[in-house]
Amino acid sequence: MATAYFNWITACEQLRIAREQLEIQRGTLTIAEKRHTAGFAPRLDVEQATSSVAATESHIPALIAQVASAKNQLSVLLGTYNSRMELTMPKATVFEKTPVVPVGLPSELLRRRPDVIAAEADLHTAVANVGVAVADLYPRFSLTGSVSGRGNDFAQLFRENNNAWSLGGNLVQPLFQGGALRANVRAQQAAAEQAAETYRKTLITAVSEVEEALIDYGNYTSQMPYLQKENEANKEAFRISMESYQGGETEFLNVITAQNSWLSSEESLVTMRQNIRKSIVQLARALGGGW
Repeated sequence: MATAYFNWITACEQLRIAREQLEIQRGTLTIAEKRHTAGFAPRLDVEQATSSVAATESHIPALIAQVASAKNQLSVLLGTYNSRMELTMPKATVFEKTPVVPVGLPSELLRRRPDVIAAEADLHTAVANVGVAVADLYPRFSLTGSVSGRGNDFAQLFRENNNAWSLGGNLVQPLFQGGALRANVRAQQAAAEQAAETYRKTLITAVSEVEEALIDYGNYTSQMPYLQKENEANKEAFRISMESYQGGETEFLNVITAQNSWLSSEESLVTMRQNIRKSIVQLARALGGGW
């Protein structure tokens, strides 16, 4: 569910950026056309600006389809029809938000994982079976015997002539089966050791998956400040290039280059935010739930 929702958020963010860039490119085209009409810029500037606008316009339908596809996947997971589910494009501030992993996650969270629960239950069962097998080594009899016609009160149970007392047979029977019973004990002990090893390996796998998710999360979050700094620099470079172009101080190629660099860094930010969200989902799965 979380993955489907994050995919929809990312698709919406990519569409928002494309539309914003399209408006900027259309403004750049207008400036290039005015300068060309006034005789201050060659026709090449207009054609380059037109190419940029057309490229972005051709990309937008695919992004709209991605948003619709992500919404459809989300509706399936929610058990409803796509037409019955209404989703509105999130505000710009929503895109910049990413989940944060708290410090000091307790290891007990791993015990919620289905595989850990199953391995732990198998271990408890195997250990209990060892106890049952050991208990089979001991004779089973009733200390109060069994009352019969010749022993009809408690005191008579211990009289020598009471044939209802069958302690001897019950005591000797396990001794004859001692070899088989001891073999069963060893077998149950081996099963318990195997269950303990399985439980240990299951825990190692669980911890490894959690560490892998935390490594990814730490890697992505550490890159975010640099990508944001790069994006701000590219945005400022585009602004400066536009001012210089309008003042006749630089070529239009520099404007296109700066604009493309800004768009590329915007897309890199979207990808990195999606990577952070995916690592959060991966961590939640590895923990068997949230925190």
